[in-house]
Amino acid sequence: MEKRAAYVKKVCEKAKDVFIDGDKPNVEALIKAGAAEFKEVIAKSATLDSRLTKIIKGIIDVQYGGMNGLS
Repeated sequence: MEKRAAYVKKVCEKAKDVFIDGDKPNVEALIKAGAAEFKEVIAKSATLDSRLTKIIKGIIDVQYGGMNGLS
């Protein structure tokens, strides 16, 4: 559980670094996608910056990772 919590924190911090410039998001919306429930855990995490939480437009189940999953 500790490793999972540390990973969620790391993902949330990285999302902030990538998707926030200055004091606002640098994208209009986020879509969370993945094959397991982990995407929902991150979307609901208190560690995820509230500015990013506000722009989550969807959570989608996909069967594959990478470009195959996006297709």
